[in-house]
Amino acid sequence: MKKDDFLMLMNEIDASILEECDPEKPLEQGKAPKRPPILRFVLAGAAAVLLVAAAAVGVTLLEKNKTPHETTPSYETTDALEDTGKVSVKAGNRFVDATYGYIYAVCEDEESCQIVGTSEAVGSILTLPDALNDLPVVGILWDEDVDLSEVDTLIIPDDAVNIRYDVGEIAYGHLRRIIVERGNPRYKVVNGCLIDTGTQTLMRGFDPAGIPDDGSVRYIGHNAFACCDVEKLILPDCIEHLYEGAFADCRSLKEIIFGEGLTSIAGAFRGCTALTSVTIPENLSVISLAFENCTALREVVFEGAPVALGAFIGCTSLTSVEIPEGSVHIWQSMFEGCTSLKKVILPEGIAEIEQEAFKDCAALKQIDLPKGVENVGKNAFAGCSSLKKVSGLQEVPTVYTGAFDGTNLLKNNKTEDEDAVYLFDWLYALKTDELSGAYTVKEGVAKICGGVFLDCSDLENVTVPAGVKSIGVQAFAHCTKLTSVTLPEGVEYLGSSAFYGCSSLYSIALPKSVEELHEATFAECTALMDISLPGVTRATTSDFRNCDAYRAEPSHWIDGCLYVDNLLIEADERAEKIAVRNGAVIISPMTFFLDYRKHNVKELYLPNDLTLPEKLCIRGVGSVRFENIDAWEITSAGRDGVDWIPLAEKYEDDLFSGVGGVTIRLKENVEGSGEK
Repeated sequence: MKKDDFLMLMNEIDASILEECDPEKPLEQGKAPKRPPILRFVLAGAAAVLLVAAAAVGVTLLEKNKTPHETTPSYETTDALEDTGKVSVKAGNRFVDATYGYIYAVCEDEESCQIVGTSEAVGSILTLPDALNDLPVVGILWDEDVDLSEVDTLIIPDDAVNIRYDVGEIAYGHLRRIIVERGNPRYKVVNGCLIDTGTQTLMRGFDPAGIPDDGSVRYIGHNAFACCDVEKLILPDCIEHLYEGAFADCRSLKEIIFGEGLTSIAGAFRGCTALTSVTIPENLSVISLAFENCTALREVVFEGAPVALGAFIGCTSLTSVEIPEGSVHIWQSMFEGCTSLKKVILPEGIAEIEQEAFKDCAALKQIDLPKGVENVGKNAFAGCSSLKKVSGLQEVPTVYTGAFDGTNLLKNNKTEDEDAVYLFDWLYALKTDELSGAYTVKEGVAKICGGVFLDCSDLENVTVPAGVKSIGVQAFAHCTKLTSVTLPEGVEYLGSSAFYGCSSLYSIALPKSVEELHEATFAECTALMDISLPGVTRATTSDFRNCDAYRAEPSHWIDGCLYVDNLLIEADERAEKIAVRNGAVIISPMTFFLDYRKHNVKELYLPNDLTLPEKLCIRGVGSVRFENIDAWEITSAGRDGVDWIPLAEKYEDDLFSGVGGVTIRLKENVEGSGEK
C-alpha cells in the first residue's frame, strides 16, 4: 500500500474512530461516550488494517489501549542519547522511551514531561500520549536539533487531558491537521482550531478566520498561528491576551485590527515582515516584544501608553515615532536596533529612559528630553553612532555609565585620566573594576553616574568632593568591602539602590541637602548600624530592607517603633502598645497594617504632629488612641473594596476601638499636624 493510499484510508474512517470536534455537539465535561460492541468490533478490524499498512509505509501508530506508561519503564541516559547523535542535550536532560521511541524532557516540576521528538523517523503522524513512564505528557517542546518537519497530522487521544504547553511548537514544520479523538473531555477542534476548554485557550490553528467569536476563547496560545499565510487579521472582541509567538512569522500579514477586549500581547507578531503600520488602541496596555523584527514596519500610532518592553526591537524601517501623552517610561529595549529611526518626540511626564531603550539606533542624530526625566539607563543610547545632541541632558539627575557608549556625543565631549572617563563634568566610567583601598573622586566633578563603582568588591573607602550634586542609580552597589563614604553638603540627589548590598558598610551620614531616598538605597546593608539622615523627609521601607544590624539594636526601637532619625520605618507587631512620637515621619501607608491573627497590639497611639503619606491603613490592633480624634478623618472600613472584619465598634472620647481595619487621614488645616 502506498503512503497516500494509507492516508486516504485513515481519512475515510475518521468519522468512526476519531472526531474533529463539532462545536454543535459539546462534550459533557469529564465523560467519554462508550462505543457499542459492533463499533468496537469494526474499530478493532480497522486498527489491524492500519497497523499493517503503517508498517508497509514506515508510519508508526500507537496501539489503542497500549500506552507507554503501561510498559516497564525503559530509559537511556542523556549521555547515551548524545552518543547516538539523535538529540542535543543543551535544552536540558532528555530521555527516551525505548518501547515506543519517544524522546521526552522532564519538566521543572519533575512530575510531568514534554515530547521532544522520536528516536526514529516520526513520519507524518504524531500521536500525543497521555503519559510516558508514568509522567503526564503536557506538551511538545521545541528543539531545533530534532526534526519534526514531516509531521502534518497531530492526534490527541480521548485520555490526553494534561496538555498545558503549546502544541504549536511543531508549527514551524508542516502541520496541517489536528484530530481530537471522540470523548476527550477537555480538548476540541472548532473551525480547524484546537481549543483547551478548561483554560479557554486556542492552542493551535491554521486560519485566524476560524477564531471563535462567541466568548468560548479568551486567549491565543504560544505559536498558535505561527507561519500562517494571512494578510489581514481581525481579532474578535472576546480575545484578551496573545501569548508569545501567537502570530509569529506570518510573513504575508499586512493589517491588524485589534479587538476591544484585548489587553496584552507578549511577542505575538515577531517576524511579521510584511507589516508596515500598526495602531495600538487604548485598551491594549501591554505590548512587550510584540513587533520584534517586523522589518517593514514604518508607522506606529499610539492611542494609549502601554508597557512596551522590547516592543519594536529590530524594526529597521521605522523612521519616526511620537510617544503618547501619559507615558512615564521609555521601556527597556523598546526601540533597540531601529537603525532607520531619525525622529523621536517625547511628551512631558517621561521619568525614565530605561536601559537599551534606543540602543543601536544608528540614524538618530538628536533627541530632546522633556523636563522631569530622572534617569537615563545603562546603554540607553549606546551604539547610536550619529547621536551628537541630547537637549535637556544636563538637568537629568542620574545617567548610567555606558548610556552613550559609541556615540558622537561621548566622542566629542569626553576627557580621561589614568583611572576614569569623564563626560562633561560627570564621572562617567572607570577604566577598571579592580579598585582597592581608598578612592577620591576628582575635584570639579558635578555628577557621579549610575553604576560607576558597581561591584568594586575591594573598594574600602570613597571620598566625594564638594561640588558633586548627584550620585546615580547603583553608584556603589555591591561594594562588599566598603566601610565608609564621605559625602559633602550640596549633594541633592541619591539614586535608587545607591548603596545596595554594601554588606560591610557600618555608618553613613547624608548631608542635609538630601531630602528624598529613591527605593532600596541601603537595602541589604546588613552591617549598617549608624545612619544619619538629617534632611530626609521622603523614603520607602525598601530603602532599609534587610539592614539587620540596625534592626537588631534595641536602642533604635522606641515604644514599638523603629526610627532612623525621625523616619518611622517599621512597627513591632509583637509589642502590646505602639506609641508614635511627636514629629515622626511615617514613610509608608502600610506601616500599621499588621497581622490581625496575632492580636498582640492592644493599642496604637497617634499624635497630631506627624508627617504622613496620603493615608494610613490600620489593621490588627485592638484600638487606636488619638491625641485629638477630631483632627482625624475615618475614611473607610475596607481596602480595595473588601471589608475588613471585625470592623471598628465604637468611638469613645479619643479612642477608636475594635479596629479590624480602617483607613484614616489627618484633616486639612489641623494645627500642629505635619505635611499631609
